[in-house]
Amino acid sequence: MKYWFHFLMILFSMQMQGQDFLRLGINQFNANEFLLATSSFRKVLRTQPQDPTALEYLGDIKFKQKEWGDAASYFKKLLKTDTKNATYHFKYAGALGMKARNNKLSAIFILDDIKEHLQIAADLDETYIDPRMVMVELYMELPKSFGGGYDKAKFYADEVASISIEKGKEAYSLLEAKL
Repeated sequence: MKYWFHFLMILFSMQMQGQDFLRLGINQFNANEFLLATSSFRKVLRTQPQDPTALEYLGDIKFKQKEWGDAASYFKKLLKTDTKNATYHFKYAGALGMKARNNKLSAIFILDDIKEHLQIAADLDETYIDPRMVMVELYMELPKSFGGGYDKAKFYADEVASISIEKGKEAYSLLEAKL
């Protein structure tokens, strides 16, 4: 009984430390102290390897640092914590998209994943404008041989317009600018 109590106390203490490091990391992130925040969030993951908040912030840090592959890795782990979270799918697609934009060869291999996760994000939240706006741009930039084209882009511009008239105007402006 005595050992069980000690075990529970150690476990509780580790969880409390994890929460303290989480709060500290969020404060450091908000102060743009990314190196310190990274250290704090990694300490959280030592005791809680699937902590979604720590994973998301680490992905956000890597995204801000333009380390797209690392950001995608964190967001992919984040997706495993909640496959029904539209924002997680959008962030993962965004990191992959930036990676593809900076490496055209890898783009060929990850394009389907980008499109899939943008679509999942849109499907999970019918009012989520961001993935739809990205799909407008994406389908206007992609050649037809890779699934791009005006008709697909317009489909998503129409969806944006049905959610927000103001954002719809932006989406239609993107269409016109790319013609």
